[in-house]
Amino acid sequence: MVTVRRARSDAHERSRLAEICLLTGAAGGDATDLLSDPTLLTDAYLTPYLEREPDLCLVLADEADVPVGYAIGTADTAAFEQWCTAQWWPSVRARSTGRTSPPRSDLERHLVDRLADRVPKDPQLLERFPAHLHIDLLPVAQGGGNGRRLITALLDALRAAGAHGVHLGVDPANERALGFYRHLGFEVVPEAKGLVLGLALR
Repeated sequence: MVTVRRARSDAHERSRLAEICLLTGAAGGDATDLLSDPTLLTDAYLTPYLEREPDLCLVLADEADVPVGYAIGTADTAAFEQWCTAQWWPSVRARSTGRTSPPRSDLERHLVDRLADRVPKDPQLLERFPAHLHIDLLPVAQGGGNGRRLITALLDALRAAGAHGVHLGVDPANERALGFYRHLGFEVVPEAKGLVLGLALR
């Protein structure tokens, strides 16, 4: 039986979560062969949340207590972005100095561009949906209500943290994820850049 719990801060657990991030990083599929440097993905979509928002980092663990998925987020995207700009991204750029290999894929090119030029979220989007989240599940954990259980736990935590709305970005190629979010009540935010879904938290 799977359980939902807070992510732990030890290196073993972080390594497992990074593995999940990589194995689900290409529109829900394995991004291993698309990246010459896997930390590009985890530096953008996993590790800063573990560092700054440990109370909002939940894992889905199997019978052996090994994570098979996670849901992470922040209740205040604007504050999170300010922290990233001041503290997180400078340290990431310092570690990335000297990288010379060309991007291996469109995904890697996107991540490199994201590192070089951080564009803040639209204030109007954040006014309605100040929180945001990411959820990744390995194929073995998909189905059976596991995704709903995990994201519901995070939505409850975001609500308890004071967020009145949450948004997330979706790769248009990930049709399964789109259906999952819509089933949970998320709706497309038409004025947002890219494919963004939002949900009011009441």
